[in-house]
Amino acid sequence: MDYEDYYYESRSRYYDACSEVNNYENRANELRSQRQRKIIYINQLKSDLKRHQKVLSELNAALKKTPYFKMI
Repeated sequence: MDYEDYYYESRSRYYDACSEVNNYENRANELRSQRQRKIIYINQLKSDLKRHQKVLSELNAALKKTPYFKMI
């Protein structure tokens, strides 16, 4: 095997390694994006939960003021 063959073999391995690094960087960015979307979704769910708890509390207070429910 002469030097030219070593050169092309090494170059090929180098490009393969660069491609693999790019693939892992893309995957890492994709996972970061998914994580951010899930954090946003969780925050929305927390907000909905607080809003529903407030409405439930208000509904319970309104029901306690209703004469029918005072008898129960």
